[in-house]
Parts: sequence; C-alpha cells; structure tokens
Amino acid sequence: MKLNILSAVVALGLSSISQISIAIETTEPVIVTATRTAQTVDESLASITVITRNDIERLQTNTLAETLQSINGLDVKSNGGAGKTTSIFMRGANSSHVLVMINGMRIGSITAGTTSFQDIPLSQIARIEIVRGPRAALYGSDAIGGVINIFTHKTSDSPSVNFSAGYGSYQTSKLSAGASGKLNDIEYAIQFGHFNTEGHNVITGNNPDKDGYENNSISTSLRYTFNNKSLLEFGFFHAKGENEYDNEFDASPTNIYTNNSVQQSLHVKLLHSVNNYWNTTFSIGNTNDKYKGFTNNSVSSVTNSERQLFTWQNDFFVSKNNLLTVGFDYVDDKVRSTTNYNEKSRDNHSVFIQNQWNSNNQDLLVALRRDDNEAFGEHTTGNISWGYTFNNNIRLITSYGTAFMAPTFNNLYYPGGGNPNLKPEESETYEIGLRGKLKAINWSLIAYNTQIDNLISGWPGKNINKSEIDGIEISASGELFGWQQKIQIGFIDPVNKATNKILQSRARSNLRWDLDKTFGKWALGGSVLAEGYRYNDAANTNRIGGFGLVNLRLQYVLSKQWSIYSKIDNLLNKKYETVDNYNNPERSLSLSVNYKL
Repeated sequence: MKLNILSAVVALGLSSISQISIAIETTEPVIVTATRTAQTVDESLASITVITRNDIERLQTNTLAETLQSINGLDVKSNGGAGKTTSIFMRGANSSHVLVMINGMRIGSITAGTTSFQDIPLSQIARIEIVRGPRAALYGSDAIGGVINIFTHKTSDSPSVNFSAGYGSYQTSKLSAGASGKLNDIEYAIQFGHFNTEGHNVITGNNPDKDGYENNSISTSLRYTFNNKSLLEFGFFHAKGENEYDNEFDASPTNIYTNNSVQQSLHVKLLHSVNNYWNTTFSIGNTNDKYKGFTNNSVSSVTNSERQLFTWQNDFFVSKNNLLTVGFDYVDDKVRSTTNYNEKSRDNHSVFIQNQWNSNNQDLLVALRRDDNEAFGEHTTGNISWGYTFNNNIRLITSYGTAFMAPTFNNLYYPGGGNPNLKPEESETYEIGLRGKLKAINWSLIAYNTQIDNLISGWPGKNINKSEIDGIEISASGELFGWQQKIQIGFIDPVNKATNKILQSRARSNLRWDLDKTFGKWALGGSVLAEGYRYNDAANTNRIGGFGLVNLRLQYVLSKQWSIYSKIDNLLNKKYETVDNYNNPERSLSLSVNYKL
C-alpha cells in the first residue's frame, strides 16, 4: 500500500464516505470499510467485495437481497420475496453477527439485533463494500461474520441527472430519479425512489391472497470545502416500507396482517487536515429502525430503535510506509415500544488503535479496541493480518481476529424472558488465502475457521452453546472465450459443538456463475445460482432441499443517455424455499428504461 502524505480533502474525491485519510493514485476500486482508511481492493489484507452501481444495473436485480445473493460467503434467507423478512448469514455466522452500516453509520434493530435488508431500496444505493471476516477491532459489537457498508449516491462537482422506470411480473413497478452537481461552493446529490409489487401468495393455503409490498425513499448529500484543508459533509437517507404478509401461526383466510417500517440515517462529518502528517475526522449521526404491526388494520405492536453515534478518528502518517489510526466511538441506544422493556437505553464507549505498515512485498496490520458497555461491562478485541507478495504476483494473506456480539435488548430486557446476566457471544477466526492472476483471469482461494463461544440459546436465554465453522471460498473472474465470466464456489461446515448438529438456516454449499458479453449496442448476460440443502431447525429434523436458478438479462443502448434493460428471473420456473413453507417467486419478467446525463 502506497501511503502518500496528502490532505484528506484530496482523498475525499475517491469515495462516498468521509472516513478516508490517504490518497491513492490507482484505477483499482478504493475501499474504506476494512481499515477505516482508504486503500485499493487488491492492497487490502481482508476478504473484500465491492458492488458498484454499474454492477447493480448490469445484474438488473430488484432488491438488496438479490444483489447480495451474488456474493460468495453470503447466504440469503427470505420469507418469500420483496419486502419479506430477509436474513444474511455471512460465512456461516448468525444473521445477527453481521454489522450493517449506511454511509458509515451503524443501522438495525436494537431489540432483535438484525437489519431489515428488505426495506433498504436499491434505487438509493451507489455502492456496497462487503468485508468478510471479523472487524470488531475497528467497529465493536456484531462484526463476527463481517461488515456490509452501504453508500448512497455521492455528490458531484459537475451536473448529472438520472432517471429509471420499470415494470414486470406480479405487477411490479419501480421508478427512480436523481440529480447531482455544484451550487456555488456546495456539492449536492438528491435521489428519489419508488418500488411497488402486488406480490404472490407466500404461504400456500394460508390466507390465500397476494402479499404485496411498497417502498418509497429519498437520500440527500451535501459537501462544502473550505480553507483547502477542511470539508463538511451532510447525509440523509430515509426509506418507508408497507408490507403485507402471511402469519404462519394463523391459517385463517380472513385475518389480514400488515406492517409499516422505516429505515433512516442522518450524519454530519467534519474532516480537517491539521498538517502534512495528521488528519482528523469528527462525525455525529442518528439512525432509526421503526416497526409498526397491524392485524386487520388495528395496531398490534410498535417498536422504535434509535441510535445516537459519535466518532473522533485521527490518522497519523508516521512515515511513507506506516499509517497509525487512533479513535474514539460513542453509541447511545434507545428503545420506544409497546413492549414494556425492563431497560430502555444503554450506551457504549470505545477506543481503538490500528497500525498499517508495508514494504515492497510485505504488509502488516495490527488493530486493538476496548469497548465499555453499560449493560455488560468491558470487552477487548483485536486483529492481526500479514500479507506477502511473491515474485510471480501471487499474494499470501493470513489473519487472526477476535470479535463479539452484545446481547440484544430482547435477550437482556424483554419482560418475563430477558436475562440481564447474559455475557456477549465471543469469537476467534483464523484465515489464510492466496490471490493471483493467470493471464486474464484473477483468482483467489481462501480457507477460514471461526469458533464462537457463549452462544445465546433458549428462552430465557443462556450462554451455553459453542459452534465451529470451517469454510472455503474459491473465485475466478476475467475474460474467457470472449465472455466476461465470474465463478464463485463456497463450502461451509457450521456445527453446534454442544449437539454436533448443523447450524440451522445455512446452505452448506453454493455456486454462482455469471457471464456477460457485448455485441455492439447489445449486451447479453446470464447467471446460474445453485445452493445446497439446509436445515430449518436446530435438531436437523426438517430439511429444506437445495435448488438451482437460471436468470437471463439483455441490454440495448439507444444512445449515450438512454438504455433499455430486460430480464427473466428463474427461467426454469423452479419452485424453491429458503425458509420452510415460504414460497419464493416463480418465473418473472421485467423491462426498464434508464436515462443518464
């Protein structure tokens, strides 16, 4: 990694998040999530995948869950399609073991400990950075399996306009429009989105109606540079979902179940270059996860999770080969709910330090963090990674990291079922990998082992279980036979050591193959996805069969600004489930038109 002693203001132009403190001159994708500082993907010592806006448009996915399903190491479980409860299992860890952020701000339910992926619309997403493996040494609780950092549309110093409209099966419609540019000294971006689908009957024989979903969203961003050394950034994201669903515990054909949800993130950041050797960042933010449930149009439950966040980060350029990062994080969690929790708030203070060092063919990263939580006390996590590049450009990377998952408000404080004596779930992860390039093909082979102690089990919860997850990830991408191709293969062995049973809801094997080719103004592509079986219960008595899907996509470029997209999902009309009794959509078609200026 080349560490240039430049101002943070220059580095800001390389990404949509203001956690950057070094500038890198490269055509490789620049990421910030793995180290909270800027580096290219190929320089990172972590297992990183970047999804760009161009990737989203090329794949023509409708939901965030569909998009994440294209990434090795991520197992997506859905209760039946758009708007329905969606869980992401990263490298076999629990769905609550994935830290999710929007523009660097932690988001999700404080009570359940998970994120409503189904309510984060693709229309607002400019890029996604996915870090597989523990990152608690930088971010604290939840990052046992990894981190997903979602970035909304960024500002621009030149005028830009975009518009998209589409329609498809299940009476699915989507609209989005946005603009960015510069007004005097202020850069701006604003994006609107709308998604609506009539849906399908999720549970056969249970209230046999169609279970629809609607989402409306907006995001804005402002940036102002002053004194040539400082930059002020403001960002806002808001998405509201209205969902119809089937209650698996009520087979009545007359009862109607719906819910409304809101995902919201607000942040203000100030970056300042103190001198050539020291950059500092102050950020404050607020995130919300709101849920309101209805039965026959009457309110049945309300839960509002709110977080106040503050970060002070300092990056010191010790030498051209050494970057030291020191920071402080503060998080204040609050719950307002119709459920009368025994406690309704808690806060967390933490300090972290990280050192990145590199030579011509070696890289070393060491990180350490100390969290002090009002609910369960102090906790220390760490990470060490080492990389070595051989003369044939093959790179060896090894790492060791610890992480933890704080007990949720439901675990600790739920009336009649919470256990205030619960300890955090703790993990250790070992990883070794090789990356290289063979002619035009980039390839990687990664193996890892994760051990999780103090797993919370039962109701009221107890720290009794221990699990161990072994996994292998294989990937290769590049041009072959005139087609751009990418193949990903993953295997995991997630075992509950207390029972020797397979952890529920995880597919033990998966394969993804993407092909794309351009013929003049036409672009043709396809994806093949195959997943192995999984168990729907901890006892491994209810097995859900594996499945294979084929998707086809087509694009035609009308002009420099206009393009037409068409897609067939589930071409073979495969009936499949990732949750027992919850049907996923059958074959569907979609057509959309995009405009960019």
